[in-house]
Amino acid sequence: MGRGSCAHIICDGESREAAQPATSSTSFNCSTAILDTKEVQRRVKEGEQLVILDDVVYDLHSFMDDHPGGQQVLTEFIGEDISATFRGKGEGWHAHSVAAFSILKQLSVGRLNNGFSGLQRNGEKREQSHSVGGTASCELNPDRALVWQVGYLGERYDEWVHTPDMTSEPLRFFESDFLEFFSGTYWWVVPLVWMPVACAAIAAAMCSLQPTSCGALFALGALIWSLMEYSLHRVLFHHEPRTYWEITVHFLFHGCHHRRPMDRLRLVFPPAAALPFVLAVFFCYTTLLPRAAGLALFGGSLTGYVLYECTHYHVHHSQFLGYMGRLKSTHLSHHYKDHTVSFGITSSFFDFLFNTLPRTEQLVTSKCIE
Repeated sequence: MGRGSCAHIICDGESREAAQPATSSTSFNCSTAILDTKEVQRRVKEGEQLVILDDVVYDLHSFMDDHPGGQQVLTEFIGEDISATFRGKGEGWHAHSVAAFSILKQLSVGRLNNGFSGLQRNGEKREQSHSVGGTASCELNPDRALVWQVGYLGERYDEWVHTPDMTSEPLRFFESDFLEFFSGTYWWVVPLVWMPVACAAIAAAMCSLQPTSCGALFALGALIWSLMEYSLHRVLFHHEPRTYWEITVHFLFHGCHHRRPMDRLRLVFPPAAALPFVLAVFFCYTTLLPRAAGLALFGGSLTGYVLYECTHYHVHHSQFLGYMGRLKSTHLSHHYKDHTVSFGITSSFFDFLFNTLPRTEQLVTSKCIE
C-alpha cells in the first residue's frame, strides 16, 4: 500500500475547458418516477418526508438528523414547495450553497407531472438551480483505499475536498482492516483518555500551588489552547497542499472531515495521533516554567482540547439553542459557505480579533437556532 499503487481516478471532463465553472442550469439525476401533487400529499400523510423544489420531489428522511440548521426547520416544510425558501426568498431564510444542491441530488425520488424543472409558477420563470459541482466532477475509485488516491488529484484536490459529501457512512481510508480500525474514533474516547491525564496534572500542581494560583494558571492554559485551536485550524489545516504527500497528509488530518462532515468516526483525533502534540505541549510548559506551574497550565490546555473535540462533534450532530446554537451556525458556515472564515470551534473570540468571522449572509442559520 504505497504510492506505487496508482489509483484510478475517474473525472468527467478532463480538458481544461471542461474545468471552467458551469453557467447553465442544473439537471438533477432524479428518479424517473412521475408523481402528481395528490400522490405527494398522500405519501406525506402516510409519514414520508417529501418536499418539492423546481418540480422535483425529494425525500428528506435520511437527511433530517444531519441538516445543519436542525430537523425542526425541515419539518415546517414537509409536503410543500421549497423553491423560493431554498434560495433565500423570505425573511429569516438564507440562500443555500452549491453543496446543498449537491446533497439534494442524492435525495430525489421523482418529478411532478405538472411541469418541467425550472419553468413557470404563477406566470413567472423560476431561477435555475446552481451548478451542482461548480466545475468538472472528479470522483475517486470507490473500490480502493481512499488515502493513497487523493494525492493524485493534484490541483483538483482543493475543489474536491471542499465539496461536501453528506453521506454519514465512514470513509474507507486503508485496505488493511487493522489500520482502518485505528483510523476512526468515537467522540467519547477523547474525554475517556485525556481527562484523567488533565486531572492528574492539576492534582499534582495543587500539591505545590495555592488554589487561586492553580486556578489562574488553569484558566490561562485553557485560553492558550483556544489560541492554538484557532491557529492550527487556520494556518496548518487550511493551507493549500500541492504535492502528493502534502495532499495525503492534509486529507488524513483535516481534509477527510471537510469532504464528509457527517462522518462520525473522523470528527475527533485518535488519541495515538494526538499523543505527540500533547507530549510536546507538556514538555514545553514544564521546561519553560516551574514544574507545578507547568502542570497547572498543561491541565488547563488539555481540558480545553477535550472541550474542543466534544464541542466539535456535537455542533455537527446535536441541535442547540442560544450560545451553542450560534457556535453551530458559525461553524457550519465554515463547512457549507466559506471555508476561509470561522476557524474557532469552542469560541469565536479569535475570529473576531483577527477578522475572520463570517459575514451575516454567510451564516447557516435557521429560525430554530437564531
